Formats: sequence, C-alpha cells, structure tokens
Amino acid sequence: MKNKKPQPLLLILLRAFKWVSLTLLLVTLVSIYFMPRAILYPEYSIISWIQPFLILLILPLLVFTTLLSFTKRVKLSTVNAALSVGIVGPTFEVLKDYREKVELTKNGVWVNSIVVDRKKTGNRGLYWTIKCKYELNGRAYETLYHDDLSNLHPIGDTIRLIYSSEYPKIYALGSEWNK
Repeated sequence: MKNKKPQPLLLILLRAFKWVSLTLLLVTLVSIYFMPRAILYPEYSIISWIQPFLILLILPLLVFTTLLSFTKRVKLSTVNAALSVGIVGPTFEVLKDYREKVELTKNGVWVNSIVVDRKKTGNRGLYWTIKCKYELNGRAYETLYHDDLSNLHPIGDTIRLIYSSEYPKIYALGSEWNK
C-alpha cells in the first residue's frame, strides 16, 4: 500500500472555505427572513441598519463567494449576487408585511393617535407625509412617516390606529389597515 502524501494546509482550507461560505449564506438567509422583532422595530435607530446591511452587503458578498468557490465562474457569481438583492429584499418585505398583518389580526387593539408632524415629500414637495403619536400605559410611541396624499390631516388631528398588544411597535394606521 502506498502512503498518501499529506495535503498542504492551504488546499485543505480552500476546500473547507466553500462549505463555510455556504453555511454562512444559509445562516444569513435564515436570519434575514426570521429577524427578531427587536431588530425589525428597534428602540435605537442605529439598530435598524442591520437589516439593510445584511441584505445589501453581506448577502451578495456571501452569494458571490459561495458560487465562486463551487463553480469558479466569476460572471455567473457576480450576476447571481446582484440578483440575490433583488429577490431577497422584496420577498423579505412581503413576509414582514404578512407577519404584521397576522399579528395585528390576532392581537390588534384600536386606539386614537395624534398627528405630531407633517412634511412635504417628493422631488418638488408633491405630497404630504404625517407622523403620529400614540400612548399606551404611560409610554409614548411614534409611527414612521406615512403618506397623506389627500392632505387631510393637519398637526393635532386624530387618526385611528391598530397596534399589537403583544408588541406595540407593530401598528397600522386605520386607513392603511382597511386596504
């Protein structure tokens, strides 16, 4: 029987790299689609950058390295890395919207909110957006900016809002909920 020559360490690491990159890619995809509420609806705005960072930077990088390590084809890897953002980003939003709808249907509570800010949005101030505030158990919550296309809600106006009793940062304005 012949003695096998020992493999160089670099060759062993390169062979293992493709499986490590594939594992990291799968972990990233799972963490994007099943991101915890504390990251999706954070207390601090810096945390809200985790999701776009994963989708726009980490995901394409991992898709590129994984495909390149398996196929050795640069163009194929580059195109698929770019396509991954166009596929995962929108499907993540669809899943997030669905999860919010289910949460609000199951645990939704209606409350009155007050418009606290408005601003013109668009290239030339084409339409107004509004920001609302609602209070629960002595704690104030603010919404993101939402379109007010008909310019109906001045500051101080009351708008119905549905929020999750389990996680109050999940909400929908009454006009959006009815759609």
